[in-house]
Amino acid sequence: MPPKNKYKFKPRTQSAKAVSTKTSPSAKSIADFFANDKENIREDLAKFLANSIAISPGTAPGKTAYGRAIIDMMRDYGNPIINEIDVNNAPLLTRKIFNPSDEQKLMVKKWQEQFGKEGKVKFGKTKYYDPTDNNFYEIVPRPTYSRSKEYSEYMKRNKFRDRPATLNVKKGNVDDLLAELSHHVQYLDLIEEEKRESDMILANEQYKYGDSSPTSRGVYGIPDTGEYEAHQEIEPQLIDEFKSRLDSYLFKDKSAMNVEDLFKF
Repeated sequence: MPPKNKYKFKPRTQSAKAVSTKTSPSAKSIADFFANDKENIREDLAKFLANSIAISPGTAPGKTAYGRAIIDMMRDYGNPIINEIDVNNAPLLTRKIFNPSDEQKLMVKKWQEQFGKEGKVKFGKTKYYDPTDNNFYEIVPRPTYSRSKEYSEYMKRNKFRDRPATLNVKKGNVDDLLAELSHHVQYLDLIEEEKRESDMILANEQYKYGDSSPTSRGVYGIPDTGEYEAHQEIEPQLIDEFKSRLDSYLFKDKSAMNVEDLFKF
């Protein structure tokens, strides 16, 4: 958020020490729980929970402390849409360095012996070697936030639909969910004009300071920028809040889940 809105965010519960939120694939027993749910849990949230939580057989993810913490937290912050992404449907892709196998290293060596040290060496659709910086990269989906947009009456008359706020996150990844929820929090109390102004500020900051890279944090490392506020100020509070909710539910009902299964990494 722009500096004028700094410190506006207040967690919904008392913070506690944060923990990693990486999770394991789940079973399919979530269907029965959501079929009988009376609180209008959307299909996108149901699927996310099914992909997020490692559970004992016969236990619905939404009935675990972990599932309830996610459900309640999403509701308290406006329940944005969850869009689970991969390299085929992500709004934005990025790249990360990976450790190549001996076979891949050998492929690069043979390529350079025959064609010189120019040109990328590809390993399938998503991995390649870049000779410009001597690194092996993998193309991966990049989590993003798509804010809600209220269109004009003219656009509505011409059947343009309002776009709901959406968290674009990797399948079942709670770390991504909380990271992009931090941007949703930035826009929660703003009117449309203020949202558009914030869009421009964030875009200008991105242009001025650059994106993150293997060698630089870019705009994410500059205090008072929107990205810094989202991920260095708001996101840690959301992680603490999630942990606080989880601790509370675990304390109330330890029989609803298998703790050893829940925290498989």
